[in-house]
Amino acid sequence: MIEELKKKFTMTNAADDWTEFRGNLTSLVSHYGTLNGSKKLAIVGAGRCNDLCLVRLLDTYENIVMIDNDSEAMKEAVKDMPVNYLNRIECKEFSITGLYVEDIDRFCLDLFSFVKNAGYSLNMEMYQKHIISGLDRLDEQLIKTPDRIVHVLGGADVIVCNGVFSQLFSMLLFFISSLSVSIAESLLPDAEDAIALAEKKLSMISDKVIPIINDALFEAAKDFVIYGNEYDEKRPVEGAHQCIQDIRTRYEDVIEEHLDWNFNRKQGVMYDMLISVCNVSKTKDKLKHIKGGLNYV
Repeated sequence: MIEELKKKFTMTNAADDWTEFRGNLTSLVSHYGTLNGSKKLAIVGAGRCNDLCLVRLLDTYENIVMIDNDSEAMKEAVKDMPVNYLNRIECKEFSITGLYVEDIDRFCLDLFSFVKNAGYSLNMEMYQKHIISGLDRLDEQLIKTPDRIVHVLGGADVIVCNGVFSQLFSMLLFFISSLSVSIAESLLPDAEDAIALAEKKLSMISDKVIPIINDALFEAAKDFVIYGNEYDEKRPVEGAHQCIQDIRTRYEDVIEEHLDWNFNRKQGVMYDMLISVCNVSKTKDKLKHIKGGLNYV
């Protein structure tokens, strides 16, 4: 079941559609790598890395570590790399939320089996309760502290995290939405009402998890953390919106600029990506100065 879901989220034309965005984002990430002579770049949520040019980045950085919970996608990203470049890239299978493919697959199979076994006896209360209990179980598995992420990313000078926060729980919501629409057509006419409930629950989960992830990225990086989030004031994008607000509220010395992302040319999907650059080294220097002053007094 999870393999079918992954296919839905695989952009077959990404390499071509994202050419301009990839060039612009790569230039930006390279630029910030030169400011402090950064040696190591970490790409969080790297996947197939269609949004960044690894070869160009290795002209700036000595080493790159790619982080993603999909090891097959990362293998695709580096399969045609020359050996002299490949030796400078490390791929780490890791989930920044604490949830892995098998956890999402287990949730989907459980919910599908529940609906199938309930059959025509299924009612709205049963259906909603099972969705929430399943999401509660996943919630218990989520990261509670930044420590594990910091450990995996330790030693990175610059961390880039583009288009990741909007995708943290999108696969779960997609499955719940698709199943609910199907049930509404065949078993339970008001099943689609459960989609709003799932959206609310996943939004609450995002509110808890995203600040922890941001703390981890901020603590792990030595020079800069570079975020890319889908920006839409009128229709905020779940996950991306929370990340943007968290950065703006809690961190100083943040530089913002916008890049156009032609996400799906065939379907006419274009994103305004807000690039937020957090100057970690500057902020940490301030904290050291404050702590030093307090110790002196």
